[in-house]
Amino acid sequence: MCDTESYIYLPLLEEMGYMPTRKYASGSEIRKYAESIATKYGLHSRAQFQSVVRTAHWQQATKEWKIVIVEKAKGESEVEMALCADYVVFASGVLSNAKLPQVDGFDVFEGHSFHTARWDYTYTGGSPEQPDLAKLNDKRVAYIGTGATAIQSVPKLAKWSKELYIVSHSCGKPQKCYAELPKFQRTPSAVDRATTATLIPPDGRARWRQAKVGREREAGISMPSRATRLRSPL
Repeated sequence: MCDTESYIYLPLLEEMGYMPTRKYASGSEIRKYAESIATKYGLHSRAQFQSVVRTAHWQQATKEWKIVIVEKAKGESEVEMALCADYVVFASGVLSNAKLPQVDGFDVFEGHSFHTARWDYTYTGGSPEQPDLAKLNDKRVAYIGTGATAIQSVPKLAKWSKELYIVSHSCGKPQKCYAELPKFQRTPSAVDRATTATLIPPDGRARWRQAKVGREREAGISMPSRATRLRSPL
């Protein structure tokens, strides 16, 4: 299930005439709803699936982007293609790749393990539509992490497993608040002062931009010059 109420999480409910079946929609319901949006608005034919962007370069002469895409369909050879566009919007997010923790001894662990993004129903039992994890009834389960995914999956694991251990790097606790405002807090509080001091330091913006440029270079993305951006009609 999602960790946000369905009425907020699912877009275009009025346009689609859809009423979520639960307060917190399941993954299978979210996917079916997303597919229905794509069908209604004819998005399937305009999408390039199973592909990655290899490079994106600004062409100063033609004032457009040249993007090289590699299609990686499962079981087939890679196909490289190029296209040009006036605008490029990066909306892939930061959670598209599963990240496994680097734990000493994990490589010699003899039990079964998997990432929540690659859930193994053949081992736990159940399915996306019916997540009854009956095969865990006699199992001791260790769960690493206490993020949003834990909110979604831990209740089910606690219900179906024999024993459940949750491993967290550190316990969460409120940090002291800055005296003034408090200091440009990242998430303003409409009720009271935010209980966090993890705010942007004075040089934070400059460091963020430097890191952003470094990531773009690693990804093979060349941005238009500042002079070009200033001349843009936008």
